[in-house]
Amino acid sequence: MQFENFFIPKKKRSRKMSVSIYYSCELGDYLTDEQVFSVNNIIDKYNKDFPFEISSEDFGFYTKIECNKKIEGSTKLPSEEDYILDVLFYWLECLTELRQIIPNDSWSVNLDDTTLEWNSSEGWELPL
Repeated sequence: MQFENFFIPKKKRSRKMSVSIYYSCELGDYLTDEQVFSVNNIIDKYNKDFPFEISSEDFGFYTKIECNKKIEGSTKLPSEEDYILDVLFYWLECLTELRQIIPNDSWSVNLDDTTLEWNSSEGWELPL
């Protein structure tokens, strides 16, 4: 069998693939009213001020944050290669602000199956 037959010319390859950020936080206790207000304001600010000229999925959680001890959500990143890293870092800034509002609980942030690392001085980072 010749491997050349399996080569797909570059212009026929599909470059669009789905990549998402998955985030969750195990809460020790329910969020206070002040935390809920702050979290909702941060999410609204980032969704409203999205600076890129592309369509993108909004940031959010799957359920209401005020009545759960585990909050989780995901945000699909754009398939446009020119924007994917900028959008990723934009949403990581949002997640960093959220972690500052809910600092003492167990957070998990993944880029598909890659676990991101928390740096207390820089925020969420891709692993080296």
